[in-house]
Amino acid sequence: MGEPVRVGRALAMEAAYLGTQGAPRRGRMLARWALQIADETGDPYVRALYHGSMSALVGYSESRWRASQAEIERSTDLFRAHHQAAGWETDTLQFLRVRESPDARRAAEAWMRGQGIRDPARMTDMILPG
Repeated sequence: MGEPVRVGRALAMEAAYLGTQGAPRRGRMLARWALQIADETGDPYVRALYHGSMSALVGYSESRWRASQAEIERSTDLFRAHHQAAGWETDTLQFLRVRESPDARRAAEAWMRGQGIRDPARMTDMILPG
């Protein structure tokens, strides 16, 4: 099967890809396998990938904002505690956090107004968390 930690990392990343590309059920299945490997090996990186890539990214793409934010926090904490070199991973998670900020909402509404959209606040309610 290969080295379990590498398999777990690959499964977590593939789970995120599938989950954000319209196959969340299959992504969840792969994520469960990744989490099982994290439990068996005790590898915090695989666990952080599980929470960050699958739970946070997929939750975000499914508009489950609060759950996604909790997973972003959990994953970021794990990466920072155990993998200081995980810059790409933490940057990706921070991007999601910033996108949900009040400043992002105001910027999106201003852009929509400039595009002639009549009710930008209503539109941002649909695409950005509250």
